[in-house]
Amino acid sequence: MTLEEESSDDYDVFDDIFAFRLSNDQLLGKDQFSKQSLKKQEVIDLVVSDFLGVPNGTYTSAETEWPNPSRSDVLYKPQLPVQNSLPPVLI
Repeated sequence: MTLEEESSDDYDVFDDIFAFRLSNDQLLGKDQFSKQSLKKQEVIDLVVSDFLGVPNGTYTSAETEWPNPSRSDVLYKPQLPVQNSLPPVLI
């Protein structure tokens, strides 16, 4: 591959990057991507096992609306009622 061909390939990559557009629900400041990622079981297991040292599958994502009109981004709670002694994790 010549230097000119490499430069052309680099230009195509940069051109693609500059043409990339996020959908309206994924715009900066809406945090939709991070919220969706944090609700995946693999990520839940990674977060809570690191902080609390519990086995994978112990926690699940929970509803984040509270009785008053407030709401949180992400909440993890134990999956089983017998695990209620474990604390909820609010992110």
